[in-house]
Amino acid sequence: MVPHERELAKRYEGRPFALVGVSGDMEITYGPDKKQIDHKPRIKEVMKREGITWRSFRNGPEGGIAERWNVDSWPAVYLLDRQGVIRQKFVGAPEKGALDAAIAKLVAAAEADRRRRVEK
Repeated sequence: MVPHERELAKRYEGRPFALVGVSGDMEITYGPDKKQIDHKPRIKEVMKREGITWRSFRNGPEGGIAERWNVDSWPAVYLLDRQGVIRQKFVGAPEKGALDAAIAKLVAAAEADRRRRVEK
């Protein structure tokens, strides 16, 4: 989904749109010294190479984000409106057209709301 996410981030730059990623990878590895290996440098390299410029989080082995949001399969895509209300959830990779249409609708509503508030 990363190429499409990159496209969305570019298309909606400067508009009321935010893309947030959550990785479901919960792999914990240990070195020969039995200490946990810090994968942050490798993850940062992948993000740079893939052009992931949006805020991203790692779910973590204890559940964290996925548990709080009741994510039971990956990928899961949640669309929230400007008040933070979940308006749509896609389980599995959403069809590009359906996702784009849903995002366009929410962004248009946020822009219309912004205009109404400015006009008052």
